[in-house]
Amino acid sequence: MRRPVSEDEVAWLVKLLVQLSSWFNKTAGHNAEARKEGDSPWPYIIVSGNILEASGPLNTMNAVVSWLLTVPAAVAKSMRERGIRVNLRILASKRVVSVFLCLFAYSIMRRVF
Repeated sequence: MRRPVSEDEVAWLVKLLVQLSSWFNKTAGHNAEARKEGDSPWPYIIVSGNILEASGPLNTMNAVVSWLLTVPAAVAKSMRERGIRVNLRILASKRVVSVFLCLFAYSIMRRVF
């Protein structure tokens, strides 16, 4: 992530995205320093044992929400264990920026006409 800006990248966007990636990796615990095994920035979520027997909209909603809250924590834990870091620098490529600008212009033109 700390390599020089190349000709096919937008310089100010590279700086912004590298800082954002570093902040996210530090906040999420994906930095180079190893964390303790049980140390996690997110609290554990206790799911009831009878989650498969959800009856009614409230129990179903509780089951879905608890699943949606545990998946990001499991992905983050897996990333920490494997040493995978988030790198948003690829979004600063001139090709990616031009695709986003074309999509933005297309959506504006579609709404106008």
